[in-house]
Amino acid sequence: MDADKINFRPDQKESSNNKIEETSENVKPVGVSVVEEVEKRAEEETKKEKEEKKQEEDGYTTLPPELESVVKRYKIKEQFKEVAEKIVIPQFMSMAEEKVNNSIFDMDEVEKIDSLFNKDSLLKNFKLDKADTNVDFSTRTSTMYKVDVNENGENTPEYIKIDGKDHKIIVDYILNPKTKQQRIPTCVRAIKLNIGKMIPIPDQDIENYIKKLIEDFDDEQFEDLAQHLVSYSEKIKDKIKELSQEHMESEFKKLLDMDKIECKPIYTFPKDIVLGMVKKGMSKTLYQEEGKMDGYEWEVIQDVISMDNVLFWTRNVEKHGFVINGFINHYPDFIIVTKKGKVVLLETKGDHLDAEKKIILGNLWESRAGSNYKYCLVYDKRRVEGSLTKAEFLERMKMW
Repeated sequence: MDADKINFRPDQKESSNNKIEETSENVKPVGVSVVEEVEKRAEEETKKEKEEKKQEEDGYTTLPPELESVVKRYKIKEQFKEVAEKIVIPQFMSMAEEKVNNSIFDMDEVEKIDSLFNKDSLLKNFKLDKADTNVDFSTRTSTMYKVDVNENGENTPEYIKIDGKDHKIIVDYILNPKTKQQRIPTCVRAIKLNIGKMIPIPDQDIENYIKKLIEDFDDEQFEDLAQHLVSYSEKIKDKIKELSQEHMESEFKKLLDMDKIECKPIYTFPKDIVLGMVKKGMSKTLYQEEGKMDGYEWEVIQDVISMDNVLFWTRNVEKHGFVINGFINHYPDFIIVTKKGKVVLLETKGDHLDAEKKIILGNLWESRAGSNYKYCLVYDKRRVEGSLTKAEFLERMKMW
């Protein structure tokens, strides 16, 4: 990379005749033109992110009109249609109270109003500025990157490796005594750009938290930050996610105990589905075809299919099918219906993977959904509290 091409000149400013002249005042932050470019893209993408988020919460995707007529749709099989149409799977609902005047008795009555629960509401009282700042920066990658626009023209930021002269320019700028006053805001801005949006947490709250983490750094720590900017950014983002998840889980359980959230029958099977990749030749499928699955998913569902008491099953479409809408949005892998009328939500998980939050939420959902609804997170042989091994799951399935 040519150092003359890097979009960073802290010792220059633009004069009235649009020529660049040197100055020791008004020092620009690191990579200011890149910063402004990424910020502009971020604003443009905010609307798109919100729309995609709403679609995820609603559990479906709207196809563009021009694709509606050409995209293949797979319908519910006729032999299962009558049973499937009667099934309404519970989801979590927010319960609010509203005073309504009874004109007959001229007195106020309290009326309960429900709406599909949205996990973002759990962060309404989340105070990032009061959260702990215990972040371990001791393990990090040794490569420095900058955010750039990829060459194919898409509005997607890419991390591009910075080394040699370019690396030295940025490190020298951060550590330069003459620019020391700009050191913290420059690093805050660079880290925030790497982190990106964390909707619904306000950008300003994130920036204030970053500042709180680094404001007491000495020269040696700032040098380490400059050389491992992406690693620091990732660790800070992971910490914010951890803090927000802990808060959401705690708030969700409180609201459940206070009956501010209830589990009510809401979700019905779509009359047809759109699939990207299809797994053909499976029996007892609810739809004419079902979506793709990995090796362990296929292994478990094959055992389920072989059971005499299973009526039908469907591969739940990630982000567009049924969601357990709690402190996380959890889309179980499969929905199984037995001849006794039991509805089983099945999540398969490889033994090497952790799924503590899914286990907690799934079991909370089962405890509130009613006796005809079951949730099972199934490992092969690994034993985790609240989950089942494959052998244990298959034994339970026989009883349902």
